[in-house]
Amino acid sequence: MSFFYSSNKNFLKFLSILSYFSFSILVNSAIIAQEESAIQNLNSNLDNISTLKENAQKLSDVNLEKSKSTPAAQIDVPQESKIPPKPGSLLDRFFGRTIGVQIQIQKDSNENTAILTELIIIYKPELYAKIASLSMRQWFSNSPEIKNLRESPDIAIARLELTPETLYSQYFMKVKSSAVGGLLFTRLQNNLDTYPPYINPYENLNLNFFYNGFDFKQNLEK
Repeated sequence: MSFFYSSNKNFLKFLSILSYFSFSILVNSAIIAQEESAIQNLNSNLDNISTLKENAQKLSDVNLEKSKSTPAAQIDVPQESKIPPKPGSLLDRFFGRTIGVQIQIQKDSNENTAILTELIIIYKPELYAKIASLSMRQWFSNSPEIKNLRESPDIAIARLELTPETLYSQYFMKVKSSAVGGLLFTRLQNNLDTYPPYINPYENLNLNFFYNGFDFKQNLEK
């Protein structure tokens, strides 16, 4: 009887040990599976990072090649510096004419500060292209080159110094025959790095000044 009891006891002990090892194996298998999954996810993330890095490098190389093949923009000369067609009618260019310049100014124009504008009439094509390539800042400077241009007999300058209190004024200007074109230089608080617009020297001119800029119109009734 004691033999059977001892055998049963040993058998139960064996089953207990076997169950423990089975449970340990299951737990370890689950841990190993989780670790393998984490390693796979890590490898996948590393692959994605490597792919993104390669794509970024390719994009950088493409942009570099594009920058090398694209010529640099010419920012020192305006694109509109090409001389427009001859202004005015044949009679205007032969006899000349007197034009009217109307000016309207808002009370707070140019941030409520003084306005300097110059209407340049040019009679020599070479000077036309040269002066058209000057910015407002350059034209209103005191450099020797600008002084020489201003003293040239081949240009005429109508200089107008205005204030916001002026509101409205009108001037007349005699334009001689054979003018090749006109340019409008206006010094404001925010336009020193811009270039002068072309104007027709044989047409009346209407100037409008605002708080942060100006505009002009031509083709008015003569």
